[in-house]
Amino acid sequence: MDSGFLSLVNEFLSLSNTYDTEAMRALQEKFEKYLKENKDTADKQIENTINLLKGLINYEETNNIKSSYELILPMLTNLEFGTNMELLRGNYNRKLLIMSISICKSHEQALQFLNAIEDGFVFYPKGKEVEEYYKRNMYIHITDRLLYAKGLEILSEEEVAEVEELFEEYMEKAKILCVNRKYVASLSILFAREGLFHGDKDILDSGTHLARSRRESKLLNYLDRSLNQYRALPTLIDDPLTEKEKFGILLRELRLARKTNLEDFAKMAGLSPGTIRILEHGDDKVRPETLKKICETLGITEDYFKQDISIVYKKATE
Repeated sequence: MDSGFLSLVNEFLSLSNTYDTEAMRALQEKFEKYLKENKDTADKQIENTINLLKGLINYEETNNIKSSYELILPMLTNLEFGTNMELLRGNYNRKLLIMSISICKSHEQALQFLNAIEDGFVFYPKGKEVEEYYKRNMYIHITDRLLYAKGLEILSEEEVAEVEELFEEYMEKAKILCVNRKYVASLSILFAREGLFHGDKDILDSGTHLARSRRESKLLNYLDRSLNQYRALPTLIDDPLTEKEKFGILLRELRLARKTNLEDFAKMAGLSPGTIRILEHGDDKVRPETLKKICETLGITEDYFKQDISIVYKKATE
């Protein structure tokens, strides 16, 4: 391996979270540039990485499993869907498969990949610390896939029971590994997912408060997206939405549709990022002068925010 390839490998292996789309897109461009000038590896690691990053970026921006899965399908085909243990001898292919767990076509397939990776450690052990690192990551990814299954997919009663049992199992495993290594950012994500999964606002709040204590804008933006995506779903949250929450969900949907981050949108509207974040969280009622600035920035009338929130729910499940 040349130094350029090794540098890319190390950068990819250090990519422990999927919510930083800017980092993933920059890394994708580096891999594409490298592939134009060099040959791929025998097991197509560069091509596979590019396909995976495309799928993960799509998922973070759209939350659409179907289109994201189609983007990673060539990679899964190359890796024989985790059925060939020899391909899981090295850490790189393990990492590729682990990061695909959150955008598998079904939670059953996600579980298949997880089991294959755990079996790979039996055949090709790497030491406790390395195994904990990869297990922590795949447990975090499968909680995301299971939350998506419960919130956004049509499941039978038996499937719901299975998803709930699996979620409890892997949430506990993930939290233990995160606590042992003090991964606060990952813990905040796990608590938020747990709160959403069970419709428990106290647990949900503990996750968001923990994330805010980190003062990482990308982490907060990731959680903001997740909260708005799931909290309107009757499969997760039984309590009716307040008018403030409805406004926040619709505002965020409009902002994301324009592919504008929170900070840039606040600047365009002449408001503080804190004000927009509070409104999108549904923590405060919008003031008339603030609403006017928001509508002018978005090019809409105030009537938009009076529509039925079920429109957003329908969009999320399409």
